Amino acid sequence: MENVHFMTGHHGVGKTYIVNQLNEEIDLFHFDTGPTIRSIYSSLCLPYSLGEWVRRGEEEKGKNFTNELLLNALKDLLVKVDSNKKIIITGNRSLNGLMYLSNGIYVPKPNIIFIDACKRILKDNYCLREKKDLTDEMFEEILQAEINSGIGEIKEYTINHPEECLYVYKESNNDDTYQKVLRKINGKGDR
Repeated sequence: MENVHFMTGHHGVGKTYIVNQLNEEIDLFHFDTGPTIRSIYSSLCLPYSLGEWVRRGEEEKGKNFTNELLLNALKDLLVKVDSNKKIIITGNRSLNGLMYLSNGIYVPKPNIIFIDACKRILKDNYCLREKKDLTDEMFEEILQAEINSGIGEIKEYTINHPEECLYVYKESNNDDTYQKVLRKINGKGDR
């Protein structure tokens, strides 16, 4: 399953923008874990929050509660996907979750594309997307929460496995990140 790629990075780095650009040029299937979990939760019409649902699920069914739900949803969708399509999975916030999905769809060495940028770009993009004004301190809390959720482990794994992974540091929103990602997805590498 060399056509499966996990794209991750901090909120606001431009993953969705890159996926949308890719979708205009190549035949791809995009699976976004965040909206998938929110959709599953919404379909249940529960009287408590998403966070409470996850907490209860992890207490009752174990720490891979959401990972198992995502894996089942992904498997259900992949049987309908043309085998020639490139598959991009976004939204993973922890290495454990990413590996759970990867192993579940029989990808022993996941192709991870980690998009990174300086705090200024991340903050500007995040504020624009969310239509919020945040202080540097408020944004620092958001970044720290992402690091605490495990995104730093994904970044470290990506950097330490350059043979199957790609780490891209965006210098600006107008750099060649898209071209680097496209070459990786098309199997051309970017070393």
